[in-house]
Amino acid sequence: MSKAFFEVFGKLNLKSQTAGYFKDTVVERITSTRHRDYLRVYLTSDHLIPKPFIRQAEQEILEFLHPDNHMTVRIYETFHLSSQYKVKDLMEMYGESIFGEIEEYNFLLYNMLR
Repeated sequence: MSKAFFEVFGKLNLKSQTAGYFKDTVVERITSTRHRDYLRVYLTSDHLIPKPFIRQAEQEILEFLHPDNHMTVRIYETFHLSSQYKVKDLMEMYGESIFGEIEEYNFLLYNMLR
């Protein structure tokens, strides 16, 4: 499939700061369960997108597609980063997003890592 985010979600009105992060992203594929209660959006980006903006976009896609909120929308992001990103720099820039995702997954693990 591989289309620009706003080609796929053309009429979606993301907040300006959130839209800025998604303007250069590419949607690789979209999948849904048989019951249409879970939508997965797989995207790639050449820059980091902080997790709060990913979650904001998920919520806005949900409200756009199903205002009754009988669906879960998840964005699975892949970043293609240049060699300028070293682990230390990456953790400084994206560490809060990583910890936020770990907290969603397992609160005990999050507390141990913190």
